[in-house]
Amino acid sequence: MHTGPHLYNVDGKYFLMCAEGGTGPDHREVIFESDSPKGPFRPCRINPILTQKDLDPSRPDAVTCAGHADLVEDKNGKWWAVFLGVRPYGADGHDIMGRETFIHPVNWKKGQPVITEPGEVLAGRRQKEFESTLWADGTLSPVAFFIRNPQSAFYGINEDGSLSLVASEVALSDKKSPSAIGMWATESAFDVSVSLDEFTPETSADIAGLLLFQDDECNIVFGKTKNSYGETVVRVTGRSKGGVCKESEAILTDPAASLRLKIKADGKGVYSFAYAEGEADFTPMELELPASMLSTRTAGNFTGTMIGLYASSAE
Repeated sequence: MHTGPHLYNVDGKYFLMCAEGGTGPDHREVIFESDSPKGPFRPCRINPILTQKDLDPSRPDAVTCAGHADLVEDKNGKWWAVFLGVRPYGADGHDIMGRETFIHPVNWKKGQPVITEPGEVLAGRRQKEFESTLWADGTLSPVAFFIRNPQSAFYGINEDGSLSLVASEVALSDKKSPSAIGMWATESAFDVSVSLDEFTPETSADIAGLLLFQDDECNIVFGKTKNSYGETVVRVTGRSKGGVCKESEAILTDPAASLRLKIKADGKGVYSFAYAEGEADFTPMELELPASMLSTRTAGNFTGTMIGLYASSAE
């Protein structure tokens, strides 16, 4: 979606629409009118025409940071606005999905378009529960993507339908293309899991498992590796702005057994981690991490959180 001013010609009148107030909670859309595309433009009678500014931050299913809109007229003559917004998981404004696209009807009042009335509350619609996978039927899912440049050499899909990743010497902090494949988080609450069937770390630099990635500084890795004593362990490592790094590990009783890893986001801002060796039940890790470590407000960008798989020999 284009973030610059937009110019519309409706019934011979020219409207210049733009965003203001920054891209945080004060974000809003304003509009001006003129009889000529060259101006001069004067403010329309009703402004802003879209905002969620000054609303109760604890309102349910809140949409914040609304702005950067486009206007469109459908074939039936009805007008709509498509704009960007954020669905935080709590009143503190932190989120994990970044900026998302919303659609809302437009009303024409006093000769101008109005997207939201003063004080009108937009409610983010939650998706129904669904299952998704990064790969199926011998190919990657359409929702799968890579960090930076697509690299086909580090992954492959086997005859039995399993996915293979080749660990690279690229770490997440290297600002290069690591061996990672993921999808966007589309809700604040989710479960993600993987089974590692054929991975034997040789040193503490080798790790493979699950990844939550906001950017090079803000990410969480939950994987199988070796510690400084040469023991095979599962380890959670959380990194965030300001060098924040939290770690927890558990020694595996059978390093050769298949290993299942699971991350759960509770939708209220907490990530928890669990592992299972072979056919055993899941054992929770002691460490839980706040989702705010990877949020828009912390990382300073709007891309959201990548959920995926990661393999490296450079940790």
